[in-house]
Amino acid sequence: MNTHTLKKVWSKKHSLRLGENWSFGPLQFEELFGVKFPNQFIGYKDGFGSGYVDQEMLEACYKHVIAEIYKVGFEEYFEKSAVPIFESFLLFSKTIASTNLADLSLKELHNLWAEFTKKEDEWMNYVWMVFLLDDGLTTELKKRLKEVNLNEEDHSRLLPAMIAPTAKTAAYTLKHELLKIAKKSKEGLPVDEDLKAAADTYSYFSILNMDEEPLTVSYFKKEVDQLIRGNPAEVLHQSEIDEKNIEALYKEVKEKLSGYPDILRLIDACKKVSFYREYRNDLRQESYFYARHLYLEIAKRADVSISELICATREEVASVLDGDKMVIDKILLSKRKACSAIISNYRENKVWYEFDEHKVVELWPKENIDTSVKEFKGISAFKGNVRGSVKIIFDVTKQADDFKDGDILVATTTNLTFIPLIGKASAIITDEGGLLTHTAIVARELKKVAIVGSKVATKVLKDGDLVEVDADKGVVKIIG
Repeated sequence: MNTHTLKKVWSKKHSLRLGENWSFGPLQFEELFGVKFPNQFIGYKDGFGSGYVDQEMLEACYKHVIAEIYKVGFEEYFEKSAVPIFESFLLFSKTIASTNLADLSLKELHNLWAEFTKKEDEWMNYVWMVFLLDDGLTTELKKRLKEVNLNEEDHSRLLPAMIAPTAKTAAYTLKHELLKIAKKSKEGLPVDEDLKAAADTYSYFSILNMDEEPLTVSYFKKEVDQLIRGNPAEVLHQSEIDEKNIEALYKEVKEKLSGYPDILRLIDACKKVSFYREYRNDLRQESYFYARHLYLEIAKRADVSISELICATREEVASVLDGDKMVIDKILLSKRKACSAIISNYRENKVWYEFDEHKVVELWPKENIDTSVKEFKGISAFKGNVRGSVKIIFDVTKQADDFKDGDILVATTTNLTFIPLIGKASAIITDEGGLLTHTAIVARELKKVAIVGSKVATKVLKDGDLVEVDADKGVVKIIG
């Protein structure tokens, strides 16, 4: 397989354990959805992962899935089968946390781990589906809207309603809970119990690789203190108005496009994918919040830290749980975190590892980016025009304190852990994503000027650059 023909689709702090799930899970993709998952390369450098997929296979995937959505609708094609899988995975993960793992024999622990891995792989296929659909669906929607009698002004005005999530995301709900607490605190009322309730409900937001620590009350207090500086009551009131406006706009969309049922079916899919892209993150982090207890127990028995265990292969974990090998080589684990890869060829149904540093560098897909440019374009996720100083964030856990109010947040992509920084940012620019990605959805919810899918932002910009973010035109300019 020629890895250099692959297209980059994501970058984030990532573990080999996650990479296995993201690679082995799609071996079931064709059976579930009738089309092969795009071949992929997941590479690691210093604990930071980057994912690349076969562009030709990705386009074939778009074509097949969109045809199915037109034919049977998103609910029939995806939701009916996805929702039970989502719910089952979360429920199973909760049972792990309620189990006294220390009392289990190695065999019992192995059976539990094997069942979790099986369910995680099955669930991953549905997660991948909504991840992949972002660009394909919105591109198709824009193409179809050109066929109808919508002027440019109506198109721009109504588009937010066509891609708004069908339900509230956890990030949106948390933000409103914190605003309510801030409003209460500003009125002089006690909020200790409210902060504890927020921590009990949303502490899982920080969990992805399973070696992260859950959020505490002090974290949520810090967020509330930040909100108190503004006018939380006014923000809540404006949010209610915005919700009603979106509802009114969507009603207008359905009226204007009533003669185009296939386009309305496409819009329904866009709105649902917008929700499920966020719900998958909510579900992932909450499930891992519970399942991390299993990995902590395995790490203890393997005599490694959980940060080391998530760099071990499934075969090595199984070997520990079979009693064949009680210690995993820590030096090898460290080398994998520094440089390694997982490569998948779904045309041949093969997934394999590459741990040789020289071969990883050789196989790593090449990106031809001109870093000398002073201006570049992306996709406007929320319009507006601001100027500010750039702060590039790769790892929120290490860089959050360096981010100042009004900074321009630049990242490869964002997730739930970025929410506090997005709240402080005057604008957001990302390398990756489209109109249905986390960044775009949260930017619209929080009214933050945003340009996504620039491909080059973290390569062209550097900390401290003064930039103009013109999201009306989707253009970023370096001005100082």
